[in-house]
Amino acid sequence: KTAGNTVVANGSAWTAKAVGAAGTVPMVRAAETDKLAYVAALGKVIYGLTYDNGTDATNDININTGGAMDATGAYWMTVATALGKQLDAAWTVGGTTSVPLGGLDTGSIGNSDYYIWLIARSDTGVVDALFSLSSTAPTMPASYDFKRLIGWFKRVGATIVAFTTYETEGGGI
Repeated sequence: KTAGNTVVANGSAWTAKAVGAAGTVPMVRAAETDKLAYVAALGKVIYGLTYDNGTDATNDININTGGAMDATGAYWMTVATALGKQLDAAWTVGGTTSVPLGGLDTGSIGNSDYYIWLIARSDTGVVDALFSLSSTAPTMPASYDFKRLIGWFKRVGATIVAFTTYETEGGGI
């Protein structure tokens, strides 16, 4: 229980001297002088978000429902309705499995490994996905300020190589 800046546990009170970062939960402990620590509760969490070849197996990917914490551990992103994205079209917000929309962050389609990024706008709460040749720094659309790498796929011979993804026990793909 907290009251102002004091943490109370088992009848003892300690003064809190730090404020936790976004995505953390306060935890009282007896070993330290301040007796307060912060635990990253959702820093590595991912569930669902499996993906598969879309209707146009040559160029489309479906990203199924699920959620994940962004790469910085500050923003939770949820996909409530499965997304359909096209590798052969420039990124456009939205897209469904029956009517996919553009997913490529920059450039033109080629034969390579593509990385799937879950992205979000914190000002509107919109969550989407994009494909990038970069595994570390995709080109983000305007106003999208959070991202997380959720997977990859390979394109060879002018077609996306067929694959299947599975969610592992405890989360993860």
